[in-house]
Amino acid sequence: MGKERSNLILIGFPSSGKSTLGRTIAKKTGRSFIDLDQVIMQQEGRTLQQILDVEGDEGFLEIEHNTVLQFHAENSVIATGGSVPYFDDSMDHLRRQGIVVCLWISPETAENRLWNLSDRGVVLPEGWTLRDLYEYRQKLYERACDVVVDVDDVSVRGAADRILRVLNGDWPVRMKPSR
Repeated sequence: MGKERSNLILIGFPSSGKSTLGRTIAKKTGRSFIDLDQVIMQQEGRTLQQILDVEGDEGFLEIEHNTVLQFHAENSVIATGGSVPYFDDSMDHLRRQGIVVCLWISPETAENRLWNLSDRGVVLPEGWTLRDLYEYRQKLYERACDVVVDVDDVSVRGAADRILRVLNGDWPVRMKPSR
């Protein structure tokens, strides 16, 4: 991977393990770990849920979008917010900086893990169910990524090893077409 694409960027549905796996992979590879949700919270001085409560869905998405467009890193593992792929230019900006991996989990796993949805800072349009959001976003994730890795059925360590094996070309995976 060249310097201009030296990052590993993790996208996926909330609770897919982006932050947890990102930290683990960063340790294993000697890279820095950056959680874009944390970057937003530090810049805004409030939690994601507080931003949503005050700014609404559109305001939150605008803050997230602007944060991503201003973001630059090298030799890092980056965990994105679950709604980052809403904007193609955000994903183009990140893709120029690294390989984008979509962490796939089943909708049932997402529903089991997201018991605290009301305080997680998740953009959920009024009238939508979690399943509606999952189906909508999954299409965005798969369109935005370079590779999809199934992390639904494995431990954190197993999922991290699977992602690293995929990056080394050593694991069966659904590859995305070259851009």
